[in-house]
Amino acid sequence: MQTHGIVPVIVPIHVVAGALALVFGYVALYAVKGAPLHRRSGILFVYAMLTMSLTGAFMEALITRRISVSVVAGLVTFYFVTTGLLTLRPRVPMSVRIDAAAIVFALTVGLLAFQAGFAMATSGRPEVLRIGALLALAVLLPIAVMLLWLWRIRVRRTFAGLVGFSASRSAPDATVLPSGR
Repeated sequence: MQTHGIVPVIVPIHVVAGALALVFGYVALYAVKGAPLHRRSGILFVYAMLTMSLTGAFMEALITRRISVSVVAGLVTFYFVTTGLLTLRPRVPMSVRIDAAAIVFALTVGLLAFQAGFAMATSGRPEVLRIGALLALAVLLPIAVMLLWLWRIRVRRTFAGLVGFSASRSAPDATVLPSGR
């Protein structure tokens, strides 16, 4: 069965999903927490990430015909995004089964990761990123965004206390003082 003919069809879906995940992720990051825009963009971010991770893992599996590190990365991303969304949902009786399925999925992906790592180590071709700055960028960029977000939250709370209104916009006692005009 020729599966490589499917890959060119999947690539644009994968790329568009990745671009949309970036856009929706930044909108959710900068929207007022809990506001309708934040919730909508967050859900769209989840759908885009799920699409991107699964299409990426599927394409890699079709191309290499093995469980590679990229397949594992796509499946781990799918797991993290899905379980992250589940933490925001109310618990229902079915939650126990969903949690059990998530544990089985995580253990299976973990075993696949060991298999892929062992196969890569024994093949004699470690795939090393040769540009040192890119190695650091992959670690430092998420940390920088997190620090920016924490700074925004801290500064808003500090300024909110100085100008006389509550940091929580949904609180019934939140009042804004007149600006003096």
